[in-house]
Amino acid sequence: MKILDTLKSRVTGLGAFGLSVSWEYQESEAEVIRSLFLDFENHRVLFDRGCGSDRTAMIESVEKIREDITNALKKLPNNSEAITNLKALRAECQATQGRIELHNVSQNKSYYQGPEEDFFFELGQFRGVFGVHLALLAQAFRVDIGEQFEHILPAPIKNV
Repeated sequence: MKILDTLKSRVTGLGAFGLSVSWEYQESEAEVIRSLFLDFENHRVLFDRGCGSDRTAMIESVEKIREDITNALKKLPNNSEAITNLKALRAECQATQGRIELHNVSQNKSYYQGPEEDFFFELGQFRGVFGVHLALLAQAFRVDIGEQFEHILPAPIKNV
């Protein structure tokens, strides 16, 4: 039944006696997640140590990540098991932006002015949430995670 539903969503035309069928190619869920992971690799806010980095650029990077996630959500079917994780990631982007911008960015938003420890606390929380959901998505869709993300992934659970 799932195959039939997939075909119905992709078929864009049928022929008659000439027997023609046309369809629009849609990325698989795994391809959407793999593409999103590649986008994440371009955002140092997820893995860079942050010392000496432009804080405002890092905040803007969180906004771009949120946009990337929204675009991925638009490509997925409504019943995708990735939706819960992606919505959690998008919510964390929104929350992180709000917390940092509320307390740590000047009125004209031209530069970061908050205490370093506040910024790094927010950054650590952001990365921690991302690590958990990246691990869950990678496992569910069998997608490799780039080496730069190793330090934000949760530790493997060991059987005792």
